[in-house]
Amino acid sequence: MKIKFLAMMMAMSFAMLTMSCSSSDDNGPTTVPDYDIIVGKWESPVPAPIFGGLISSIEVEFRNNQTYTVLSRNSDGSTTTLEGTYVTSTGANGIRNIVLEQSSPTSLTSTGIYQITQNDTRMSYEVVQTSPDLGFAAPTPSGGFGSTANGAFGDANIQIYNRIN
Repeated sequence: MKIKFLAMMMAMSFAMLTMSCSSSDDNGPTTVPDYDIIVGKWESPVPAPIFGGLISSIEVEFRNNQTYTVLSRNSDGSTTTLEGTYVTSTGANGIRNIVLEQSSPTSLTSTGIYQITQNDTRMSYEVVQTSPDLGFAAPTPSGGFGSTANGAFGDANIQIYNRIN
């Protein structure tokens, strides 16, 4: 019994020691830089024309761990939530690439572009589902906004978001 008590006390002492002496205590708080400028919460109160009035507003959160959640409010009052992961990369002319791997409610891949302007408060965003393939070419930074399906949609697939956080 004495040995069990001693072992338990040593284990608790070790746990307390490791919790109270972390390296971050010596150097002050540590912060993790944002993965990308897109990290944050965004709202689009006027969805892109391609939605044909079926969606009344969209909110999206891009997290630093490269996950995202989209909440769309439908015109009939219902909501739809989409979730998945994303990867961004450098593009051209201030326009960046994005690939979204949606995992819920169904699995699919969307590819596109975005650009953040007006002191990081406004985002232009254009993506298209690429897997399963719907037969439309994704927009590209070199093609600019309106380049979905090689320009066939014009501005109808461009979504404008405002930062809300």
